Parts: sequence; structure tokens; C-alpha cells
Amino acid sequence: MRRFNWSEKALRRRTNGTGRMRHMRHMPRRFKNGFREGTQAKAAKSVAAKLKKKAKAASSTKELTDEGAKVVTVAEGTDATAPPPDEPVVQEERVPTPEPTGPPPLPDPSTDPLGYARAVWADDCPHEVTSADIVVTYSHYKTAFPCRNGVVRWPAIDEEYAISFIFKGDFAKRIRAYPTGVTTANSEQAPLLVLAKGKKGVDDFGDPDAALDEDYWLGLSSDFEGKYTLEVDEDVAAGLGVETRDGPLVLNDNPNDVGLPLGERKTEGCSCLFGNPCQDKYVCKDWNNRFEVAKKNGWKG
Repeated sequence: MRRFNWSEKALRRRTNGTGRMRHMRHMPRRFKNGFREGTQAKAAKSVAAKLKKKAKAASSTKELTDEGAKVVTVAEGTDATAPPPDEPVVQEERVPTPEPTGPPPLPDPSTDPLGYARAVWADDCPHEVTSADIVVTYSHYKTAFPCRNGVVRWPAIDEEYAISFIFKGDFAKRIRAYPTGVTTANSEQAPLLVLAKGKKGVDDFGDPDAALDEDYWLGLSSDFEGKYTLEVDEDVAAGLGVETRDGPLVLNDNPNDVGLPLGERKTEGCSCLFGNPCQDKYVCKDWNNRFEVAKKNGWKG
């Protein structure tokens, strides 16, 4: 056929694929099967029956559960009416308990008051503490002392009031919380604060020094409407820090023999012995006879 290349579109309309392709259309399938010859294809009917049988053997049964109908697929070759196998129990993986982080908790002040006070007043205390200045009175003195979580230290009080300078030996000390309206005459109505006693104080020469005693009082509060009062009982054997001809001065001596009650330890400050009637029942040695005692010691009233 003469073409002369004068119409390219006309040539494309007569190329491969524009007709029936009686031969070329079978070439991909023959190539895939290796150009086999002399074989017979299986009947389509037998293939359909085999597929139907296989689908019946793998049919699903429905099991009614609390959640609804559950479809259970049965594998080929097994009984479709048999109950389904038990599902494997999946054991939950134990998650290890994480170790506590951060600083250890503070000791319980009700069971270990000394440990609690030491932890609160430690220089490197990792816990958040509440600091406040709370007034602790002694006689007519009223001074505010630093407190942490309601804990006040004895050395701070002694440095201000010089208790250990006046009282010698093993004197007793305590702090009472006097509610509003309660006086020292009714001291039994004022509860005592918890005293945590630590190490005894020792000076640079190895001698006992009460000013350095590791003592704490717990339970102070800046919201308390009453007052905190320091009370001191002298050591009768040691007396006060004043030397006389007869030895240490002891306030419990009764030079005029007026029948004052004596005990192992008495409180300080009975002015009746010096010719001045006491104004406070707590410190007086003989409150009912205070005027008679004061007159025998020089009172002119």
C-alpha cells in the first residue's frame, strides 16, 4: 500500500489494536501459561461445585451472648456445631510500684516530737515550713520568738530571758497556754505544751550548760487568742546563781519560820520573803498569809 506519509492520523487509525486482533489478543494468556499445548481445560461446572462445598464447610455459626449475636468462624474439617474453644486468658502485666520520690516525710509529732522538731529546725530542711514570731511571756517580759511549724527552741528563749544565768542545777521549765480570761491563779486550766528534750548542753570546757540544752516546745500557734507563759521551778539543792555566806541563795528558805510549805522544788519570785506582799498566787509560798509574812520581813503596810 502506498502511503507517502501524507496523513499521520490516517496511519494511526489502521495500527495494531484498531481491529479484532484475532491472534495478538491471546498472546498475554499463552505467555503466562508457558505456551502449553495439548491440554484440556476443566469443566466450569465441577469447579463451581468444589467452591460451593468449600464455602459450606467454612460456614459460620452464631452464638447468642449477653452482648448480642457473636459470629464464630469454623475452620474447614471441624464440627460446626461444637462449642467454640475457650479464649486464652491474658494475664495482665504487673506494673512495678514506682519508688517514692522527693524528701522523706516529716516524723509524726505525736509519736516522735523530738525527731519532728529536729527536722523542722534543720538548716537543710527540704520541706516547706511555716515561720512565725510568737510571743512567750515570762514575768512581765513579752518577747516574740521565731517558730517553725509551731516549734520554738529553748536556747532562743534562754538567750533573751537569761533563765540559765539565774537558775542553777537541774531546774524545771515549762510553757503553758493560758486562754483568754484564765490567770496564773488557775494554772490547772491552762494546758502544758509538749516539751521535747534532746541532748544536754555542754560548754567548751566540758561543763554542763543549761543554755545549750536541745529542748523544744511544740504546739504553738499564731492564731491562739490567749498567751503563752514560761514557768520555771528552781532546783532547791542548787539554788540560784547568787552566792551568800551560807552558800547559794535559795528562795525556798524560810528564815523567819512562818510556816511556809516547803517541797523538793518551788517556784521562783515569792516577794513576801523580802517584805513585799506577792501579787501573783502562783509564785507565792503562802498566799493566804502573804501580808503577815511580808510584815515579818519588813513590810510597813
